[in-house]
Order: sequence, then C-alpha cells, then structure tokens
Amino acid sequence: MRFGSRIALAAMLTVGACSDDEEASRLDDIDFITYNSLAPAAFLDNGDALNALGGGALDGATTALVDSEPGRALLSYVVRCALGSGATATFPRPGAPALVYTGLLGFAPAWKQGSLNLTGRRLMTGCLMAHVNAFETQVPISIRNAVVGDAGLVEKLLYSAQELAVYGNYFAPAAEREVYVCFGQAVAQSLGNDGALSSALPSYLDLRVCSTSQQCGFNRVGACYHWPSTPQVTTWACERQSGSLFESCHEAPIQQQVTPAWEETVSVYLQPVHLTLLLTTYVDLICEISGGLICDLIGL
Repeated sequence: MRFGSRIALAAMLTVGACSDDEEASRLDDIDFITYNSLAPAAFLDNGDALNALGGGALDGATTALVDSEPGRALLSYVVRCALGSGATATFPRPGAPALVYTGLLGFAPAWKQGSLNLTGRRLMTGCLMAHVNAFETQVPISIRNAVVGDAGLVEKLLYSAQELAVYGNYFAPAAEREVYVCFGQAVAQSLGNDGALSSALPSYLDLRVCSTSQQCGFNRVGACYHWPSTPQVTTWACERQSGSLFESCHEAPIQQQVTPAWEETVSVYLQPVHLTLLLTTYVDLICEISGGLICDLIGL
C-alpha cells in the first residue's frame, strides 16, 4: 500500500506543476539545471576507473567504463559535469563505434585536454554525487558551487528548495576515497534535526542516496547548517552559508568532533514541488519497510 497521498509535508512546498513544454522553455534560460538519475552503485562501484580516468586527458581516454551499461551511464555524467555546454568528449571502444558524450555544467573544462588536478577531482566528485538518486523518481536539479559560480536570479527563484550538499574526493586510490552528504534547509523544515520521521528510523539521506541497502559508501553527516527557520537543528556540518553556497563543510557535525573542512562543496536545489515528491517517496519507503506499522502509529 502506498502512503504518499496521505501526507502533507509542509505548506511551503505546495506549488503548481508545469507541463513538459513549459519546463523545457524554462531550462533553456538557466545554466546549471540537470537531472538526478545516476544509480548509487554506478558511482560507488567504479572508483578505480574514475581514479584512472582523472590521470590523463578526458577526450580520447581509454576506460573500462565503456564496457558496461552502468559504466557508460557514469561516463555520460562525467562528461556532463566536466565540460561546458556543447563541448564533447570521445571514448574509443574495441570493435565498436566510439562513444561521444556532451558536456553541460563545466566543473572541470581543462580536463578535456589534460589531467584532473585535486580541486577538479573534488569538484567532479561533488557534481557526480549531486546526480546520485537511489529513489526511482528522477527530477531536475540545480547544482551550485563557489568555484564554478552561483545560480542566476531566475534559477534561484524556480529552484528554491535547498535539498542537500555533497563533498569529498572519489577520484583517488581506494584507501583515500571520501564522500560526504548533508541535508539542506528544506529537508530540515520538513523532518527536523535528524532529517527523519524519527531518530529511530532511517533518515531521508539514508534512503535518498543509499536506498534500503545495508551497505552504503556515502557518509551522511546530518544537517548542513543551522537556519533561523529551523531552531530544532542543533548539530550541523558546515561552518558558513553564503547565499546558496556552503563553506568549510566537515566530515562530522562540528559540535561533536574536530574533522577536516572541505571547501569544494556542491549544493543541490530543487523546485519545491519536486522536493515534495522526493519526501513523499521517502515516507512511502518508511511505510513499506515497516509494513505500514510505523505510519499507522504516527497517523500517516
């Protein structure tokens, strides 16, 4: 039984949907809009290939990612993140036509002709993490970063729901790979300090980036920040928020322990109606995991 139709998560998340044509015309006018449909395993299971890929020029690179469907999906997101709109990268395949993918976001444009430096590796990790979606509900996302630049006014108005931020480095040897994710203000407004229906239940981030798997390579560090509208948030991972962007985000809540700070954070914003959709998916999964018991107990 699905329970999504029985929950009103927050009045601020209610907004009218638009048609596909209207959405397409809006996307033509804004710069950092993409879709979050990268499977977690496609990203997490290919760390060795990503590390090798970062060691040389992207265009013309020989990579094992071309040999599998998940690898090719990841490679398409690599190019989408790295290169600017209209730029392409080609990847040879033995005994088959070369693959050509098109860029969009421009997080590491110099990588097309040369190796990926440390800042580029961190930015690319954040961009790829921003596209990961364990839910089967694909939605458009606005991704923002201080190095690449903030979104424009129209994009900020349309994509106003701050969902999460991501940071780390997955373009590294296995022992050095780190990926972190914290939830944003809109999630805190709906689910509180734990980002969950209850502290005893899986959190939004648990199911959003890991699904129901017991194994997850993402470190979920709780709330990104504390906001005037969310006094219930008592622990957070980032030292500052400047406009849309987080600065100096840590590997654990800063109130609990001292950990290194990351500056190459990537923030993910949604249209409010799409955040409502993802939050409803989270609630549906909680209800299914519990066989409906939890949602009956709390009146959903």
